[in-house]
Amino acid sequence: MQTRPVEFVCTSGVADPSNLRCQQSLKILMNSPSPPARTTVSLGEAGQPEKMLVRCLGVDRTKWPDHINEICEKGRESKVALGLTLVFLDKLLLLDSTLPVSSF
Repeated sequence: MQTRPVEFVCTSGVADPSNLRCQQSLKILMNSPSPPARTTVSLGEAGQPEKMLVRCLGVDRTKWPDHINEICEKGRESKVALGLTLVFLDKLLLLDSTLPVSSF
């Protein structure tokens, strides 16, 4: 049994024609019998997850849920993953409805 992705997230750099490996992978995915949906995240969004966290949760970190602060304290990688998750949900227009009932 084979599985295929139904959606993939990529940085805007994937569209760069000089990146041949990414171009080939993208071509294979998009020419498959059931191509996945593609969500593009800019490198600025990927590199600054704090902006999305502040936008969603406010500037005052003492008011953030404890589990969010714990994730942010684990290191930059955890904070980037959380920030990109929020960016992804925002691009799908699901952030406002899912954030209040989410757990991480």
